[in-house]
Amino acid sequence: MYFNETPRVYKGHTISIDMVHDDGDCIKWDWCVEKPDGTVLYPGVSPYNRDYELLEKWIDAGYPRRISLCTLREDDLDKIILEKETS
Repeated sequence: MYFNETPRVYKGHTISIDMVHDDGDCIKWDWCVEKPDGTVLYPGVSPYNRDYELLEKWIDAGYPRRISLCTLREDDLDKIILEKETS
């Protein structure tokens, strides 16, 4: 854990930081999500965002894969959630 952070639980999922890369100029976080059934997932979300709410949106969006070569950003997840709600 980075800075001794405790994993967070959201809708039965355990969200944690798997690894931190700090080269002095920037910090990147590799996220890990354990589903209620024990399956471990490594979300393709922005590694520069340390906001747990981003992972909560990723869970709400249904564990989407990357849309392109780029990682998913918050606005991508908002669009996916909106599409799910309106379909």
